[in-house]
Amino acid sequence: MTKTPKELHHERRETKCHRCYIMSVGGQNAIGVT
Repeated sequence: MTKTPKELHHERRETKCHRCYIMSVGGQNAIGVT
């Protein structure tokens, strides 16, 4: 699932959903995200 820089930038701004994002991606990427 490839996301455009625009989408990634939008997700980075939504810190409220940061936890939800980690849950959706899975624990394997949690370290990189946080």
